[in-house]
Amino acid sequence: MERPSMGSGGMTLLSMHAPTSRLVARLEDSAGSLRSSPPLSSPFYAVYWLIRGSGILRIDFEDYRLQPGQLYFIAPGQVVSWNAEHALSGWALSFSVGFLEGGMADQRFLRSLSYFHELDRRQELVPSPEESDRLQDLFSRLEEESGLATLESNIMAQSLLRILLIRLQRLYPRRWESPSPTAGQRLTEDFCRLVGTDFLERRRVADYATLLGVSADHLSATFRTTTGLPPGILIQNHLVLEAKRLLAHSTLTIGEIAERLKFKDSSYFSRFFRRATGVAPTEFRTGAARQQTR
Repeated sequence: MERPSMGSGGMTLLSMHAPTSRLVARLEDSAGSLRSSPPLSSPFYAVYWLIRGSGILRIDFEDYRLQPGQLYFIAPGQVVSWNAEHALSGWALSFSVGFLEGGMADQRFLRSLSYFHELDRRQELVPSPEESDRLQDLFSRLEEESGLATLESNIMAQSLLRILLIRLQRLYPRRWESPSPTAGQRLTEDFCRLVGTDFLERRRVADYATLLGVSADHLSATFRTTTGLPPGILIQNHLVLEAKRLLAHSTLTIGEIAERLKFKDSSYFSRFFRRATGVAPTEFRTGAARQQTR
């Protein structure tokens, strides 16, 4: 089973005090180690369910008020930090694509999960008391199975994980409430999911249109009709967010960040970033550093 590894100086996207061999573990902070945790990123999907406690959960550059009963969804690459006002407890679930899909390349199920992939998705969910009981049972069974090192328990954990993710999908308020989204809505969602995984390699709308089997004009018109935005903005927003993450949370130079994001040189990257945000990369980095030291 593929698992996260522990990071230095704070928590991983699994839990604070859980062994790294577990898929799901108790979220416990009785020692107060999350009073101010360092920002951390992970290649894994994660779901946090807060049962008790309060504070602030920062996901990328937005703050969320921690409330008992809320679930929080983290997609790969998102940077997370905690600032607990009172000791936290609950559940922490973390999984890789490889574990969920069982080694298969088909990721349609994972990409259908709105709370990880939907455009302008909400990061939190509050289940009803009745649904909370059902979720509690699933988390408990996942904790039990993920603590066993057998082939049968591994298969059971994969099945339980899929059931849990489907139940959360049914509870999650989706962008389009219709049970039968239109062809345009489906195309828009497919485009958003592709951009979310391929934006470093593909910068042209035409490239995504080819992958989706439509013309670039049709994709552009459909996306504008559905969202009111040009599709190029979506690609730009992903690039800007990744640039902000690297500027705020890494020690890479501007040139190294430009190379990481596949810009031809640092000057071109700096112009792109300034046009998109109104500030130079160095200014953004300085401001982010000040904010983190407050």
